[in-house]
Amino acid sequence: MKPNLLQHRGFTLVEMLVVIAIMAILIGLLLPAVQKVREAANRTRCANNLKQIGLAAHNYDSAHGRLPPGNLGPYPHRPYNPADPAYFAWYFSAPHVGALAFLLPYLEHENIYRQLNVNWDIDSPGGTGWWTDANNWTMGTSRLRVFECPSADTYGSVSGGTVVRLYYPPDAPLHVTFGIFKPPTANEIGLTNYLGVGGAFLDTPDPYWGKWVGLFSNRSRTSLAQVPDGTSNTLLFGESFCHVVNGNRIYSIAWMTAPYCLTSGGLMGPREAYGAFFSSRHPNVVQFCFADGSVRGVQRGSTLWNGPGTPTTNDWLVLQQLGGMRDGGTMDMSTLVP
Repeated sequence: MKPNLLQHRGFTLVEMLVVIAIMAILIGLLLPAVQKVREAANRTRCANNLKQIGLAAHNYDSAHGRLPPGNLGPYPHRPYNPADPAYFAWYFSAPHVGALAFLLPYLEHENIYRQLNVNWDIDSPGGTGWWTDANNWTMGTSRLRVFECPSADTYGSVSGGTVVRLYYPPDAPLHVTFGIFKPPTANEIGLTNYLGVGGAFLDTPDPYWGKWVGLFSNRSRTSLAQVPDGTSNTLLFGESFCHVVNGNRIYSIAWMTAPYCLTSGGLMGPREAYGAFFSSRHPNVVQFCFADGSVRGVQRGSTLWNGPGTPTTNDWLVLQQLGGMRDGGTMDMSTLVP
């Protein structure tokens, strides 16, 4: 008798299609879970960055008796008048160095700080943009992870450019003047996703916006010991991925320049953002370091403001209360900060 032959049986076409369909379903279920885990890890790293920046600000405050200034913009104040050529000459004559640069020695980057050719005196008028000095430019191209939110694709393509000069005239709410380097030069500059909190619109004389004065402004001298609203109720630093339209980045901002964002426009993201306001790529929240050093996610809720003459929401008012350091607001902030 012939021995029995071992029989080999393959998949039929129908069975193969069923297996492929099952695998597709499993992958479809797995990918969102992987994305959630990755985002959770990114959010934790982002919170840690803000924690380090907040701790650096506290150490600076302890050493100097005040926080770093929001930036070294044009000084002394000159009334807003863009029709006057002298106004722009005054605007250009400043280092335009922001608060983050002051904090470098407290963020384990003293080697960079010591190589910067900057007049750090906040009472010294005049000067030239930091980028005009070759050594400053070299230091300003450093990519510092403590200034990058891992969810924000900080160094992704930018179509408009990188902001290296930014000024909000306090006597002209909702106006801004800025200067950029366009690509490819824009792509050489070190960037940030974190900026100080300027309140609704800085220390403006406007009776409406002036209710919500933030901790940072041009040449500001704020001390953490002098925050009437309490440090646990006042925002210190927050996230911003600058100017983004439909998910496409138009502008980024240099960490050397980064001054402050405003709360008046509301919280933006993850696919749309205006550079003057706080924003993030995180679902639902924008993370902030509060003035007491704690880091918490502030929900976007209905904080968006649609311009003059439009009604404001309770969420918007709560955000202004959080951004202001001496407004005395008593609204329940748990609507945005659970």
